[in-house]
Amino acid sequence: MPFAFVFLLLIFLEIAGFVAMANAVGLLGVFALVILGMLAGGLIIRTIGVASVVRMQERAERGETVGQELGGLVLGFLGGVFLIIPGFLTDLIGLLLLIKPIQTLVWPRYGRQMTNRMPPMDGRWQSPGRPQRPQADKTVVIDAEATNEERPAAGRPNGNPWAA
Repeated sequence: MPFAFVFLLLIFLEIAGFVAMANAVGLLGVFALVILGMLAGGLIIRTIGVASVVRMQERAERGETVGQELGGLVLGFLGGVFLIIPGFLTDLIGLLLLIKPIQTLVWPRYGRQMTNRMPPMDGRWQSPGRPQRPQADKTVVIDAEATNEERPAAGRPNGNPWAA
């Protein structure tokens, strides 16, 4: 399906969801739920992001793989973003992305595609089928001489900053 069709379908379903919820809980209730979802999404991004990064660092220091923690971080972030986007369908998608069993189903399939596009951890970018760019020599040599001699400030007699 083309992206434009899916996008228009999502907009139509979001509007239908707004109308259905407005009939069920009223207009103020709908706005309150949208605001609550946005606040929850921001809080989830903040807490899940920090917790996952800390766990990933701990596992990496122990020499363990961090794939599942990376999956929790990415999918938790996406879940929070979907919660921030106003709409009930996007809120449902965001909540589903926060459930661990769904993360374990989704991450192995899409995470492999994402990690194949990432640079290796040593900082060099390697694309399959392309030669690696040579690293430039970044050595900088500064030739200087240090003295204990005091010099007057430029334009000021005897180095006095208050003198005219």
